Amino acid sequence: MKDDTKVGCVGALIFLAIVGLLTLFSRPAHAEIASWYQDGEITAWGEPYRPERHTCAHPTLPRHTLLKIYYRGRIAFCRVADRGPYVAGRHIDVSRAVASRLGMIRAGVVQIRIERLS
Repeated sequence: MKDDTKVGCVGALIFLAIVGLLTLFSRPAHAEIASWYQDGEITAWGEPYRPERHTCAHPTLPRHTLLKIYYRGRIAFCRVADRGPYVAGRHIDVSRAVASRLGMIRAGVVQIRIERLS
């Protein structure tokens, strides 16, 4: 085996080890049913609901948890600022700003993928 072939193999092994470590410590995205909401004046924690902010309502995640949401090749970031949704089968309600960023305004209810960042 030539020396440059050995170097190439070692480089590939190091790359795979780094990717493996990054995968080990990342939190995988999982599928959820999402809708968007515009109603409401005050959130469950007493802050004013503002549809132009990148926020969401989730039934169990702690307040201020940061999420990365994927839908049809688009990505949006949001912060848990409310409790809900209170409709059977739905897992998260996003603000109008997040829904617009994701391109889900017309559909209303879609399947997204969520990655918890904090």
